[in-house]
Amino acid sequence: MMTGSYHIHHIRFIATVTIISIGPFICGISLGFSSSVSAQLLIGDNLIAFFSSLINLGALVGSLIVGPVLNTLGRRAALRISAVPSIIGWLLIAAAQGLSPPSTKVEPLLVSSLLLGRILSGLAAGMMTAVGSVYLVEVAPPHQSGRIGSLAQVATVAGTCFAYYCGMVATWYETAELMVLISVVLFGATFYLPESPAWLAKRNQMQAALRNLTWLRLDQKVAVQELSDLPSDSSADAEKPPFLPQRQHVFRDSAGDSSSTSWLVRLLLPCVTIPPELSANLRIALLLMVAQQTTGINVITFYTEPLCQRMVHVTHSARCAFTLGLAQLFFSLLASFLIINRLSRRLLVVATGVLMSISMFFFAIGQQFPNSAPISPLAAILVFLLGYQCGWGPLATLIVLELFPAGYRGAACSAAVAINWGVTFLVTQAFQPIVNLLDRQGELVVFVTHAVITFLASAYFHRRLPETNPVFVSTSSAGAAVTHTKLVGGITRDSLKLSPVVPSLALVGFLLGFQCGWGPLAMLVSTELFPPQHRGTVGGAVVAVNWITSFVVTQTFQPLVNALGGSTSNDANVSAGIGEVIIFVFYSAITTFATIWLYRRLPETNKAFLQPAASVSLP
Repeated sequence: MMTGSYHIHHIRFIATVTIISIGPFICGISLGFSSSVSAQLLIGDNLIAFFSSLINLGALVGSLIVGPVLNTLGRRAALRISAVPSIIGWLLIAAAQGLSPPSTKVEPLLVSSLLLGRILSGLAAGMMTAVGSVYLVEVAPPHQSGRIGSLAQVATVAGTCFAYYCGMVATWYETAELMVLISVVLFGATFYLPESPAWLAKRNQMQAALRNLTWLRLDQKVAVQELSDLPSDSSADAEKPPFLPQRQHVFRDSAGDSSSTSWLVRLLLPCVTIPPELSANLRIALLLMVAQQTTGINVITFYTEPLCQRMVHVTHSARCAFTLGLAQLFFSLLASFLIINRLSRRLLVVATGVLMSISMFFFAIGQQFPNSAPISPLAAILVFLLGYQCGWGPLATLIVLELFPAGYRGAACSAAVAINWGVTFLVTQAFQPIVNLLDRQGELVVFVTHAVITFLASAYFHRRLPETNPVFVSTSSAGAAVTHTKLVGGITRDSLKLSPVVPSLALVGFLLGFQCGWGPLAMLVSTELFPPQHRGTVGGAVVAVNWITSFVVTQTFQPLVNALGGSTSNDANVSAGIGEVIIFVFYSAITTFATIWLYRRLPETNKAFLQPAASVSLP
């Protein structure tokens, strides 16, 4: 297989990826729209909450419809069709302008227009999510599928951020009018898109596939080589997913099952077209989608401004929401261009899951006890968003696509996205009633529950999630055996393409920071915090705690590395590498949280920085 960075920066490929990404961008705006519109509508809180969650029902229907459309009409036609309900839906929302000041009367007809528009825009969002993810992966070069595929998540986050910005500078109906224009642009632009070469190849339209792939790559030799690497229907082994080597599969094209399964059943239950041999992959895919939404991400997305009002002054809540949107966009770009293709999928899911769990727990504590929380809830939510956008956000859909061959991606992605939107509806719809039911402890219970579920899901995926990153998985010529590349600290040298000097410099930087900071200062500050008559006792206690902690950390390091290495690989170096990465990421997270806590709580003890008459006082 050809590798390298061939021809992905020319205008044709960039234009193709940009047009496809408009779909997820519109989906992101639909998600963020409810956050700013809630303060501008005359309708009550319950109706606003219902309006916010209606997008999930529409998206659920859209994700069920899109599976057969993807398989029968193709990726380009599916994207074009998804633009139609988007245009109509946003027109209906814009037509409900009379529900905001200076109007004082709530017209039932306008409310119906608003809600119906929300359902239709949600239907479009559900279709665009699935189409965009599949389309981007299939037009990308094989070695760039992770990076290009993750652009769907980047576009969604960019859309959410754009919705927050529009909430600052424009009215909600002006945003809706702009969305009509963007949807029309998408509809027209799809006529200039090339159809997915992988889909054409599955339909045995090899000449059209070669023509489109040559147009995308600007090199017919590359296109021919890439097409030859695609699975062939005539080969029994060609479409074996390399992630379940213990099973023997003979795949059939999902389109060929129409004689035995009714069209309506396949529409409502797209997963029935997945053969039994892929049931384990399907189970992992659906659980990954459920876990993604039970992190609490959409509670934060849908209620960003109300949550910001708890953390900043109400007059700055819109700016706070926009800042969080920008942070998400930055994190998603960081993940797309620097992380996704360079790390093991499984490792990234586990590490970011643990990070999200810890940060969500601290966010829950900070929301409930703002004056005594160890870190600011705003800082905790930023760490949570970092973990989500670098891990479960882009990886959930990407892993689903990588778990299945091209012939089943439409149905698998449709089923996964349907589950995703269904769980999103349940989570967002249940949030406010649970908070109201439990009164002051409601938010604490909800967010702690999200943290616990995320941690348990991370543990499950550590044991069960197969590796799908092509850089870390290579199949034998028969396609039945799985071999892993050698790992160095959980990542391959080939995937990083960094000089061995880099980790050495990182270690030097760490030692420099320790010896210039926490190394000498820990004991010094502990001494300066107390008057002379107590320093001996305190010093002894501090040293004792120091050595006990050192003993526990050093004695548990190797057992934890072995335990976290898992049993998915027979290679001890691979297992050790994964375990070490998890441990060191955990140390990094603990150090980050400790730094934030000390910044807020540690008093100044350097006499040069104290007022002459001042005394050190504990917080």
